[in-house]
Amino acid sequence: MSNATTPPSERAARLSALRDRFIAVSMRSRTLRLGRATRSGALDLGRLASLDAARYAALTAALGAGAHPGVVLCSAVSGGGALGAFSDDVEALFKAARAERVETGADTLAVGWPLLQGKGADGTWLRAPLLLFPCELEKTTKGRARWRLSPTSPPQLNEALIQALARMIGARLDFDVFLERDEDGIFRPDDETWRNLARSLIDSGVPLTDTPTTLPPVRELTRWDPLDRDAAPNDAFSLQSVLTLGRFPVSSSSIVLDYQEMLAGGMSDEELGAAALILSVDEDAQADPVDASDAVDAMDAAGAPPELDPTHGLTWRPLPADDSQDAVARVLARDTERGLVVQGPPGTGKSQMITNLLAGAIARGERVLMVCQKRAALDVVAERLEALGLREPLAVVHDL
Repeated sequence: MSNATTPPSERAARLSALRDRFIAVSMRSRTLRLGRATRSGALDLGRLASLDAARYAALTAALGAGAHPGVVLCSAVSGGGALGAFSDDVEALFKAARAERVETGADTLAVGWPLLQGKGADGTWLRAPLLLFPCELEKTTKGRARWRLSPTSPPQLNEALIQALARMIGARLDFDVFLERDEDGIFRPDDETWRNLARSLIDSGVPLTDTPTTLPPVRELTRWDPLDRDAAPNDAFSLQSVLTLGRFPVSSSSIVLDYQEMLAGGMSDEELGAAALILSVDEDAQADPVDASDAVDAMDAAGAPPELDPTHGLTWRPLPADDSQDAVARVLARDTERGLVVQGPPGTGKSQMITNLLAGAIARGERVLMVCQKRAALDVVAERLEALGLREPLAVVHDL
């Protein structure tokens, strides 16, 4: 059936399913296991409550309402004492978030609240923020330099945590259910939101214990001691009023951002563009992996197109290549309709093969778009082409 006849709701569900494949559920991620505060990863905003109660109150009031002009956290001028140390930690987190944005294009900075902590029936432990409030951290340029934190959009459920709970204990959490129970429709660190979150967690199948019925005072983010963690009962979780500013990636791949952008738009062929072709692929159709050398042999048996020389694709090969790399070049030269996946562990020559392929394309006057998840991979190939005297036809773009 043509995808053009598929209802928009089914297309959106299919896109969501594809996106969820990239959601990070690695237990090494602070999005799931926030062990402690770190200078480059997670800043405990409970410190601000004790340093400047008025600014902390302004920050909690700003959360949940979507875009906000921002709240000044502290001076950006390093100084002594607890407030100076707090300012230094804000700057360290700012630099780490900026570097991540340049490297991957992803903005993962968010305020996390509240903290869900506990263990599944098998003893697997989680310690993660339930809600993430996307925000922007900047240093003011007018007047005295200050660090300002600005919420950029309404809060979101921590998708990585949602998937982990579904796998561990079968709990199904739905943001719309949480929202329906909140009278003002605004999630922020207040008593009403706290009660509704706790009740919704219990109703969704999360075994919540040791959780106050009203919002407790903010707690500082302390390390969950391994001995205490091991002694904690299985199949039990607690909700803690811990407010953390940190880098909370929900995926190990920035392609999730592309899926989220598509889901926010329309579902027609015109609006989805090439993504409509992805949705037309049957979920159950699995292609068997084919060895590149086998593919070349099959083509040779069928007879190469008369206009192609058997060595086509290998003429422009400035760097040494082995048989497997040559086979890839021949497959791409003879079959321009299908894609090809090339896999190999580190150090097996993938970047070298890409450099040869790009050099050949340049020699033939072709235009090629090379896309990488990380900036470093682009730089490696660009540097190799530059060493070959092929820097002029390149345009390296690091941030889109």
